[in-house]
Amino acid sequence: GGGGGGADADAPMAKGALKGMGPGGVYVPFGAGPRVCIGTGFAMMESALLLAMVARAVDVRLRPGVDPPRPRALITLRPENVRLDVVPKRRWW
Repeated sequence: GGGGGGADADAPMAKGALKGMGPGGVYVPFGAGPRVCIGTGFAMMESALLLAMVARAVDVRLRPGVDPPRPRALITLRPENVRLDVVPKRRWW
């Protein structure tokens, strides 16, 4: 058993743990509420550093003959569907 008593004391602790966690039932990778992951801040910082390292090594360009993306106003301003080419930078050293 679970040791805590109650009707569901023997139920697996993770059963239904992600149910209703995000809007529309979407997966929330770091959890929410009182059980939020303590490594969230570190993971977000790490992802920003990784993106910076990749961005240093590549050029991101609009595909030839494609119009620039138009802004789309939602809660935040985002571009419409954008297709980009990611090209490795030429090393000069």
